[in-house]
Amino acid sequence: MTDLRPTFGKRPLRRSAILEHLAAIRYRTGRRYPCVILDGGFATEIERLGHDLSTTATQGEWAAAVLHKAPHDVQRVHRRYLEAGAEILTSASYQASMASIPTAVEVLARSLDRLDTQASYVLRAVSLGPLAARLGGGLEYRGYADTEIFAAGDEAARETFRRYHEPRIAACVPFFAENSNDRDLTGDGTVPRADFILFETVPDALEATCISELMTSDTRFENIPWAISLQCRLASSSPPLAPECSERCTNMPQLAGGGPVPSVVEELLVSSFGPDPESGTRNGPLFIGFNCCPPWLIRPILESLQRCRHPLARQCAILSRTLERTEVRSADKWANFAGWAVYPNSGEMWDPGTQTWGRPSASTLDPENDAFWQHHVPVWSALGATIIGGCCRIGPQGISALARVVLG
Repeated sequence: MTDLRPTFGKRPLRRSAILEHLAAIRYRTGRRYPCVILDGGFATEIERLGHDLSTTATQGEWAAAVLHKAPHDVQRVHRRYLEAGAEILTSASYQASMASIPTAVEVLARSLDRLDTQASYVLRAVSLGPLAARLGGGLEYRGYADTEIFAAGDEAARETFRRYHEPRIAACVPFFAENSNDRDLTGDGTVPRADFILFETVPDALEATCISELMTSDTRFENIPWAISLQCRLASSSPPLAPECSERCTNMPQLAGGGPVPSVVEELLVSSFGPDPESGTRNGPLFIGFNCCPPWLIRPILESLQRCRHPLARQCAILSRTLERTEVRSADKWANFAGWAVYPNSGEMWDPGTQTWGRPSASTLDPENDAFWQHHVPVWSALGATIIGGCCRIGPQGISALARVVLG
């Protein structure tokens, strides 16, 4: 990719450079759809390599536990996603302990170290999960209603979220230092670089705004690029009769912990950028994503975002409909925000009785087949999705199929 910055890969990129980089990838000549390709689910691939990721076996660290006992397998998964066509790779730190976060970033760096230019344009995201992920029990898919988090009121909950996220963000600060680069692996005392933090599967609006406040208002974190992805469901728990036919979803999507998606996103944009994003240079998110929900829910989520009134949300809708590829780079406002990211799970359902995954009987599309992405990508892209990838049960074969559709 000759149009990218020649220094890319040597030191961490700042927010404006990452947004420029994402735009360069999206509008690269010959691309069928202007979408950046994110990697897929990590835990499933680690399990396929023979690792037990049960809570008992991993002490709650999930895939991050493998970082210490089999880092070569973690590297193997990263490289499989790279070979599949992923342009953003995420570290295996979603549910990691504080001590394991640096290891995850280093293993990701080792996965790309000494590779050829195939890896030179790849962005590296430090994955950080919500408090719900550490509490366990699948709370990120339900929210905190059945916990004591909100028992003492919103302000107490806000403080709980702050106490959880603040030290984890602080642990990532060295990855964004100016002297951080890949050559740290020879033991010269420096640390591996990362390009941004990705907060994933956040189920609660207050937790999302708390993260935003830390990243935009704490001077320790003001130079760290970041993005956030939310966990959503329908207001009614009943899925459409055919998962591929999202036109049948008439209920407003909401966060797992409650709150209509447009209202939550509006609040997040205001808390991150302020009501007028042109009035300052706050460290707002690179993008806002939606992950680990079934594929049929993505279209209703993106359609619901048309209701957002914030200038950046309206801009996403306008640009996705009207701007030609050659025009987007000259649109100054676009430089503030990269839009929406979507990375659903495979749509399979977990059967606790048989301890197996199964696809709903009405579903005929498999993410490992091009037809799945040919069905969804044109619609998602037209609705403003600028970053597309996979989550649980979508592995390298699925991302490879996605890349074939996006790249043409």
